[in-house]
Amino acid sequence: MVWIAGGPGCSALTSLAFEIGMYSVFLSQGYVTGNPSADVAFDDNSFVPYSYGMGFISEELYEEWIRCPNGLSYFKDVPSSLPYHVSLVNRGYRALVYSGDHDLVVPHVGTQEWIKSLNFSVVDEWRPWSVDGQVAGYDFIVTHNDTC
Repeated sequence: MVWIAGGPGCSALTSLAFEIGMYSVFLSQGYVTGNPSADVAFDDNSFVPYSYGMGFISEELYEEWIRCPNGLSYFKDVPSSLPYHVSLVNRGYRALVYSGDHDLVVPHVGTQEWIKSLNFSVVDEWRPWSVDGQVAGYDFIVTHNDTC
C-alpha cells in the first residue's frame, strides 16, 4: 500500500506533520500550505508561490511565510517516488495508491499525470465511490504484466 498524503482534513495534516518535502509552511493566522510529498515533475501547483499567485493566500501572508528549519535529519532528497514504485511493481508487488484531491497536498491533476507516466493498461475507468450517498472519492483499476 502506498499512502500519498490524502484527502481533506486530518489525513493531509498528518502527512504534513510527518513527511519531509519541498515546503512545510505554517502561518500564525491559521493558514497551512505547502507540500510534504509533492513530486516535482507533476505537482508545481502545490507550492506556496502557486498558492499566492492564484489568490489562495494574501500578499501579507505570502510575505510572512517561512520555510521550516533545515534541522530535520534525513539523508536523501527524493524528487520523485515514481522509480521506486515502478521497481516494486516490476518485482511483482501489488499496490494500492491513495491520494487526496481536495487540497494542495497532492492535487488530483498531479496524481493523474503520475499514474499516466506509469504507462499501465486501464482495466476499469475512473468511477465515483460514495459514503452515505455522498461522493467520497474516485477510483479506477490498472494492470501491469497481466496482474491487477
